[in-house]
Amino acid sequence: MKTIAMVGTGFVGLLLTVSAAAKPSPTTNCKLWARGSEGYLCAGAATPLWLTLPPPAFETGQRPVLQVRLDQRVRIVSVGESPSRFIQPWSLIVPERVERGHREPEGTRTWRLILPAQVKEHTIGEGPRLALLCRPAANMGPGVTLATLRLSSGDKVWEPVKLALNVLPPLHGQAPRRIRIGAFTYLGYTNPTYEARITETALAAGMNDLLTMREEAISTPTLLDIFRHRGGRIGTVYGWADRQAIAERFPEARRLDASGQPIPQRICYCWAFAHREEVISALTDLLRGHLQRRPYGVIINDTEEPAFADGKVHGDLYSPLTLQRFRERAGIPAGVELSPEVIAERYAQEWVDFRCWESTEWAGLLREAIKRVDPNLVYGYYSGYHNAEAKADRTGQ
Repeated sequence: MKTIAMVGTGFVGLLLTVSAAAKPSPTTNCKLWARGSEGYLCAGAATPLWLTLPPPAFETGQRPVLQVRLDQRVRIVSVGESPSRFIQPWSLIVPERVERGHREPEGTRTWRLILPAQVKEHTIGEGPRLALLCRPAANMGPGVTLATLRLSSGDKVWEPVKLALNVLPPLHGQAPRRIRIGAFTYLGYTNPTYEARITETALAAGMNDLLTMREEAISTPTLLDIFRHRGGRIGTVYGWADRQAIAERFPEARRLDASGQPIPQRICYCWAFAHREEVISALTDLLRGHLQRRPYGVIINDTEEPAFADGKVHGDLYSPLTLQRFRERAGIPAGVELSPEVIAERYAQEWVDFRCWESTEWAGLLREAIKRVDPNLVYGYYSGYHNAEAKADRTGQ
């Protein structure tokens, strides 16, 4: 069995992990997410333009109309459809109709998108968003092509917005033989055409692994199935369902809250370490179920639990067994009360070290279960933090 380390990645806005951020201010006009007026396409490949629209366009009671003027060699081939809040940038609005205009003397073509009169509240951040999957001709570029957005809703008309779209050279499907290039997906798309086209682009870009982070959302056919049938390897991020299942199978494994009550679906890792063989046996049963549903070649252990952030310690702070092991490993005298406040003030670094030890032990325990199920499965580790400032906020260091 091979062991690899994976880092979350996104591909042209397709597959992105969600990170916390300050609530943005609503946009006042159309713009591209996340660069404003600059975007990227690839000759001969379908890649999405993520458009953010101003919220007032959906407050007139009329259907907004978005006109997208593109070089006639660039086609809109599909739109992203997703009810999932996990899709970044959040849930997508879906045009009721996409109309392809005639070729214009300037070498352009204008597409008209008839949008719904209202959108769900959770699509409102900077503004409602939609994903236009665009495909430049294979012989186009490289270079910059200009586009124009014109939005109207009822009697209200917004100023035209100019976009600079960088067209990259064609992709040739070249992938390294020994190095895995992978992406994560939340499997929130419901448009088969979008899934098929974006899969073609991912494979043409040399990606050879596609990992799902939401197996419970899988239906057939999906992006994973398409990717696998076209020669890619698929995997699952396996880090939360396993711990929840252990808590359900072994009620005594549940960690305690401040009042001493068990927390549903959260485990005391130190209990699992003390009952290693029982837990490994339960995990092998769970893993076999995963592999029966889909022929995964990769299993990623997702560890994204905070240890110390905003001046506070996080984790299993009240289970007696956890506190006992922490005291032993950190060499803390028996007479010291280990409250969250005391740990944060006097033993913060020791607590981060302890939480890293817990993460490492759990990773080894899961690795042993995977090895028993199938020694040929690739096992990876995902720590989840996105920048240096967040290092202390994760236990996967």
